[in-house]
Parts: sequence; C-alpha cells; structure tokens
Amino acid sequence: MEPPPGRRFIDGCIVFNGLRSIFYSGQTLEGKVNFELNSPLHIFAIDAVFLGQGNVEWTEVQVETYGHVRRDKHLKYVGREEYFNYAQRLSQGPSVLQAGSHSIPFSYSIPYTCPSSFKGEKGQVTYTVTVYIIHQDGVTKEIIETEFNVIDPLNLNTGSPDIKNPLVMEFDQVMSCQCFCASNPLSVTVRLPAQGVCPGQVVPVTVSVRNRTSVELVKIVFAITSRERYRSQQPPSEYEPPEEVLTTLKRGPVLAHTTRDFVFQLAVPDFLPPNMDQCNIIDIGYFFKVGVDKCAQQD
Repeated sequence: MEPPPGRRFIDGCIVFNGLRSIFYSGQTLEGKVNFELNSPLHIFAIDAVFLGQGNVEWTEVQVETYGHVRRDKHLKYVGREEYFNYAQRLSQGPSVLQAGSHSIPFSYSIPYTCPSSFKGEKGQVTYTVTVYIIHQDGVTKEIIETEFNVIDPLNLNTGSPDIKNPLVMEFDQVMSCQCFCASNPLSVTVRLPAQGVCPGQVVPVTVSVRNRTSVELVKIVFAITSRERYRSQQPPSEYEPPEEVLTTLKRGPVLAHTTRDFVFQLAVPDFLPPNMDQCNIIDIGYFFKVGVDKCAQQD
C-alpha cells in the first residue's frame, strides 16, 4: 500500500521480546519499535513513554425538586492513580533517519508495586508503551502505541495465617417454612480444609445436615462468586456492581427427620485472578457461599 503523498512514515509497530505481551511486576520489559520510511526523515529525537495507570468512572442520577418541579441531575464520579510514568530517550537528534526499515530496542524495569492488569465494568488498570518519533521542528510527531499486561503474583503462603485455617460455616435455624409445618431445628455444617484456595484446585467439601423438621430440605447450593468495588476521588464515593457467579453446585435432597453426611469435590475455576492489593481505587474479592432451600418445593 502506497503512503500518502509527502508522507515519509509508512508503518510502525511495537513488539516485545518473547511470545506474549505479559510481564510480572518487577520484571524488565524489553522490546523493539519497528517502522519504515519511504524517504529520509530529519528527526529531533525518538522517545518512549511507559505508563501504568488505574481509572474508574461512573455516573449516578439524582432527582432534585424545586417548587414541585422534578429534575434529574447526572453526577459523575472519577478516580485515577498512576503506578509509573517514565520517559526514555531512545535516539537523540538532530539526526537523519535513512529510507528503509528501522528497529530500535528499549527496556524498562516494571516496579514491584504495580497491581495486575484489569478491565471491569466501571474501571480498569492498564499499561502502555508509546513511542514518539519527533520531527526536526520539535512539534510534528509520529506516534506508535501498544498495551501490555502485568501480573502481580499473589503468594498464599505469605498472606494472612488465617488462609491456611479450615473454613467452617454453620446454619442453625428454627423452621417455620410458611407451609404451616411444625417448628423444629435444622442444622447444616459445611467445612473446607482451608480458607484460601488456588485457581484450578479441587477442594473437598464436607457437609453435615441434621434435618429434624417435618419437611424435605430440597437442595443446598454451593457457589464461588466474585465481587468488585470501585472508589472515586472526585467526589469520594464507592460503587459495587452485582456479584458474578463463577461456579455453582447443588446437592440434596435431605428428607424430613433424617441426618445426612457427605463429601463432594468442588472444582475452583481455572483462571488467573487479578491481584489488586497495590490498587487503591479497585477491589476484587472472591467468596464461597452456601444457600439452603428450606421449603419442600419442586425446581
């Protein structure tokens, strides 16, 4: 494809060393900026800017009343923080770049204090490399930009000691059931070997049910969910979208006036959860939830 008349810069891209554009916090980012010229170009300099930032934004509608007149007011919430913003000079001019292909290397050490890359409903954490080929006039620029992903590893062994402790959930209730059934106790105990689990892990779940009621316990629902929280700075506020269900399992029924003990294997979804400990405007949490259907109704 022929370049437009008078345009020397034909094409450009940024490529990283390795197969993928994924790096760990604390790792050295290495790559090249490649471009072609169809004629010599006088340049002032070539700069690379490495930027890591988090942004959140959402809008809420408030209803205001003035003299019996209702009016909707749209209030915007914004939050931003930078993890790094570093400029590196790749080539110092003035100089002349000859026609043909050019490849200029770059490198940058990603700080250890960076959260994982993330894109959510109301915010994101992004990382970019932008290369500026500055013409001799110091004003005109050719811009080449690309994103890369950062993983901030989370080591369960260095977290809270409670992570290694067993998780025990107990439900002790008196049944009324809205079905005019007799009021008798129902107890459900759920045990996990540890409070912290890893993606892809298969976890044994121990369940003990004491159903002393006169109705059937239809089912027990086990779920792993994720929940996001966004924080704005202008004005200060928080927003939580509905939680996302990652996986569910159902067990049951348990007949009236019976006791049942069982163990089943819960497969944790195999994915790479973002670690947002270093981010002050986005939180992501993962939860194990248990729901008990206490009335004898059909699905």
